[in-house]
Amino acid sequence: MHNYTIKKILKEDGLSKVLLVENNEIEGVLVEKKELPFCNSQSLIKSIHEKLYPESLCPRLINEDTNIYEYLGDKVGIKVLEEHQLDMLGQAIKHLHSNQLEGLKVQLFQDKMKSYQDILGSNLRDPIIEEGFKIFEALYKKDQKAIFCHNDLNNENIFFNGKCKFIDWDYACYNQPIFDLAMISKSFNLNHKQQEVLLKSYGDSSLSFDDISEFSLFISYLEYIWLKVIQELDYELFELEERLMQIKNDLN
Repeated sequence: MHNYTIKKILKEDGLSKVLLVENNEIEGVLVEKKELPFCNSQSLIKSIHEKLYPESLCPRLINEDTNIYEYLGDKVGIKVLEEHQLDMLGQAIKHLHSNQLEGLKVQLFQDKMKSYQDILGSNLRDPIIEEGFKIFEALYKKDQKAIFCHNDLNNENIFFNGKCKFIDWDYACYNQPIFDLAMISKSFNLNHKQQEVLLKSYGDSSLSFDDISEFSLFISYLEYIWLKVIQELDYELFELEERLMQIKNDLN
């Protein structure tokens, strides 16, 4: 028998349900989700939190037995970022990327792409999927430096409550740092000036607007690939067909 009370559902999409719960008179968040073969295990996610919570980069784990995490509030899904938030975000990502999480068995991004490839099978002949993997091979053909990245920094996984904190580490792995920055740019539809603020606050002069543009395009293809993988696995995801059609229209 669990020792928490469910107060309300914060979010539900078919693959996961995010619950606001009360545990020993403390509000927390419990995520119930389907186990996907390419996602990080709950034990790895717990270890990531243990490493990054002291760095103020993620919420605190408040109940290890039930994986209940600190509740950061309802202010999620911000659509527009102010300049000071972009500055804070760039610095937080730089801080995240400086943590290499020694001792944890974290995959390379290429390993996750291989998992998608294996699952898709005959669907690899889909023209959009074919093009997505071509772009992937072009962007990852060199021996680039891979560092620990979040890999899913959309607007629903970023909180501003005094400090910038990140949630949902299912896809965290070693990747090129530009991936996280491009994901933010795409998710928040950043203009050139906002990208400049983000890059400046991140503080790596080797990264450019062109890099953001290239990886933002790849991320659009990647989202389509991911949705087709979910479809191939026969999992229910709300509005899956609508999202596939929207991406297809955007890419054409």
